[in-house]
Amino acid sequence: MLSPYNHLDCSGGCATAPLTLADRSVITGRSLIQWDDDSRTWYCVDCLNDLPDNGYRALFHVCGPVELPPAPPVEHKTRTTEPAGYQYLPGGSGIRMTDKRGRLMYDRSSWAICSCGWVGAGYDRRDARRLAKTHREEQAGQAV
Repeated sequence: MLSPYNHLDCSGGCATAPLTLADRSVITGRSLIQWDDDSRTWYCVDCLNDLPDNGYRALFHVCGPVELPPAPPVEHKTRTTEPAGYQYLPGGSGIRMTDKRGRLMYDRSSWAICSCGWVGAGYDRRDARRLAKTHREEQAGQAV
């Protein structure tokens, strides 16, 4: 990924040469260098590369691609939620809710949740486990 401040965008074809640190500082009106106390060096705020110790050579720094460390592999740790069970009236009265025919309302539904952000809804906990297992198998197949 190149820095957005690396090239001047103009229709006259003047954008063919990359802009130096000095050019970008003049165009943007902001300081593009910062001091790092840990490494005791100056660095470019656009590409995070260290600048040469020679201040004159640092003015001619051109941003290159930012090199990020590789992302760790995603682990798919799944879990299921406990069903809510009998439904009670709000307010803490302890009275169970009934449907319009007088039957007690019982919620068996359960959610399957993965550490990668995937969520699946099952009509009971066994179905949620099946959904979670299917998700892990699909992700293992895509990783190959």
